[in-house]
Amino acid sequence: MKNTRLISATTGLFIVISLLTPVLLAYKEIQPSDKKQTYPGNTDNTAQNLLIKLWSEAGYAMPKLNETFKWSDYISSVPEGQPAQEYDLAVYTDKDGDRVGGVVVEPITAKDGSTGLSIRTFVPGGTMYIFVDDKDVIGLLRPHKDTLAKPSPADYI
Repeated sequence: MKNTRLISATTGLFIVISLLTPVLLAYKEIQPSDKKQTYPGNTDNTAQNLLIKLWSEAGYAMPKLNETFKWSDYISSVPEGQPAQEYDLAVYTDKDGDRVGGVVVEPITAKDGSTGLSIRTFVPGGTMYIFVDDKDVIGLLRPHKDTLAKPSPADYI
């Protein structure tokens, strides 16, 4: 698998995954890419742009415009056994067996009793929310908090 790959899911949506190295280190533990790249801001990689914007607005450290960076400086692997948290990037296999990703909204239990994650994926023209069964989750990546961000009033309550 290349570091950047355009994946077509069965619903016809396109999700760009450019955050992963091809090697899984252990079950449900993956590592972010150490490949240097520049964040130009307005690229064809819309999913990456939306992800950076979402994480930045949520108070996570993200690359700035025209900055050369490595994803490993901004996100880390979530060790096996740790629960998913809101804003984690979940990497999972879809029903075609393709590796795709989305941002965790929350862990949930479905009506049939199966457990999984409510995932937000970026699709052309918007966002789609889906349920991903735990058995389909390959691994999680967690963004780093922006320690230089100004605290909001809610931080003092």
